[in-house]
Amino acid sequence: MRRGRLPSIGAAIAALKTLPVSGNAFIDVTGVCTENIVIQNFVVLTLSGHPGSVIASPNSNPAIRIDDSNNISVTNFSIRGGGPVILVRRATAVTIGSCNVGNPSVKGPTSGIRFEQGSGLW
Repeated sequence: MRRGRLPSIGAAIAALKTLPVSGNAFIDVTGVCTENIVIQNFVVLTLSGHPGSVIASPNSNPAIRIDDSNNISVTNFSIRGGGPVILVRRATAVTIGSCNVGNPSVKGPTSGIRFEQGSGLW
């Protein structure tokens, strides 16, 4: 994908789905993104944040939902909001690195990462 600025991570994901992408798909993020990100049916995708980058859910839905995907990497973010903050379903080889995940004022099963239906963290 050509380098350029898009208004959201969701817009970048939608743009990638329209292109014949070979190899790794990479989204480079700076700043605060207030949205519910859905990563679905990707083979390889990396979301990489710069220092201070934040992904925040604007509602009770997960900030990031990963469905039916493989080799997904999310690195260098503060991720908060939603319940759970990250939901992973039917996905393999999910890597979450150098991220602060959670809602500091919330304790329990809705405050972090939930794996369902054969998913796992690498």
